[in-house]
Amino acid sequence: MTIKVKSICLAIAFTMFAPIVAIADEVTEVIDDVAAKLVQQLPMDKKIALKSLSPDETGLPEDFLRKLTSDLEAALLTVSNFKISLQNRYTTEEIWSEAIEFGDANFDEIYKASKADFLILVSPRTIGNDVELNVQVMELIGPAAGRISVSTGYFNLGVNLDEMIGVNYDFLEERVQIEITKELNEIDRQIGLISYIRNNVSKDTAIDQRLVKLIQDKQAFVMDVNRTYKAKIDPRDNLDVSRSEAVFIPLKVPYFASQIGQTFFDTLPSSGSLVEGYLILSSGIDDDGAFELRFNFTEQPRGIGAKDTNLNLNLQEIRDLASALERMNVWEEKAREAKLNRGFAKTVLCFPQTDACQTSFDFVIFETKDGPEYGRLIVFNRGNATYSYSFEASIFNIVANYLKFLDKQGIHEFIKQVTDDGGLVSLFDQ
Repeated sequence: MTIKVKSICLAIAFTMFAPIVAIADEVTEVIDDVAAKLVQQLPMDKKIALKSLSPDETGLPEDFLRKLTSDLEAALLTVSNFKISLQNRYTTEEIWSEAIEFGDANFDEIYKASKADFLILVSPRTIGNDVELNVQVMELIGPAAGRISVSTGYFNLGVNLDEMIGVNYDFLEERVQIEITKELNEIDRQIGLISYIRNNVSKDTAIDQRLVKLIQDKQAFVMDVNRTYKAKIDPRDNLDVSRSEAVFIPLKVPYFASQIGQTFFDTLPSSGSLVEGYLILSSGIDDDGAFELRFNFTEQPRGIGAKDTNLNLNLQEIRDLASALERMNVWEEKAREAKLNRGFAKTVLCFPQTDACQTSFDFVIFETKDGPEYGRLIVFNRGNATYSYSFEASIFNIVANYLKFLDKQGIHEFIKQVTDDGGLVSLFDQ
């Protein structure tokens, strides 16, 4: 039997304590009070495991968490007159860490590992320079497995973390706060944009994969901030954006390699590659007042003869590129059917679309000992200080769907908004 932890946390508890607020500095008094109320709710004839969330999940030092859990363990034993049957909380550490982190707890497996009927889960979190604590009791066996039968709700411990562990949790330096907010907002905007495209343009697998990756990036970022700065941040949950908002959010997608020259085949754009930089696609108005799509890269070529790698496309060129990117997928299917495994590159579209091609979008096959890998290139300054960026095929699928969004909805919305009274004034500012 597999039960989602996130789902069971929403179940109605059998018993809910009234909120507890610690006024005295002595944490022991608060823990003793919690233990006394827990003992009244717990069956003394059942085996019970005790566990705290990890440092990564709480942003608190391991020593502090061990001390907190040990204090609760001692209090439970004392208050119950040593009648409570507590199991070694460390025997279930790994399986519970995995179950809680990934929200997929197999309670049959947990029970076999812990030999316990109930789990007491200690969940602390930092609030300013204090700690809030929530203690939940979860059933591990029977038809009610996974249900939270007791929950204290969050209450203050009344501690001074600065004095207790030598770290000031009360505030972050203003500059760091600004950078954290900026980074988090950028991730949220990308999630909002990709979600809008998924719901209104295409449910392409690449879109789904990108959305999952962005959500994982956000979770990792929040956890890293908690761990690095010992500060709690509350990210927004509702990231829905409207069409009028989506068109003003630049699309940001990663590339995995860039290099000078025509030798592309050593730069595999596989999912295991490290992200080297980002392509940012944004809407704008050209000097004649027409819409243009701007390509900008976070890293530009350096050195003698290096030229900026930027590209601006009009509406017809956007439509041409959307069709070209889809044609690359057809070529990839043909290559797969033919089981080709040799280095190969073919241009699908050039800008300008004349014999004097300066910027091209290329389909590429990378030859490897494990079989072919398929990628996409954007090549600038062809024939003169050539510079190329290498992408995963799925990234170009995201770009193609973004171009469809612009063509069908975004460009009209953008023009409408920037050419209202305020937009017209800003248009002639330059």
